[in-house]
Amino acid sequence: MLIKELILKSDDRVLVLGSTGFIGSRLRPELSQRNIKLRLFVRNPSKVSAPYPEKCGY
Repeated sequence: MLIKELILKSDDRVLVLGSTGFIGSRLRPELSQRNIKLRLFVRNPSKVSAPYPEKCGY
């Protein structure tokens, strides 16, 4: 598990800057599994793989 001490509820929203980069691409699935609402900040939206475009605002 990547995130151990971070306390987030399913109502929380997280802005992930650089979400297609090294850290962001590992953070997205972890947060998504916890039903955290995501906002993705990317340079190229075509690099974001499914299911994120449907679940996230950008």
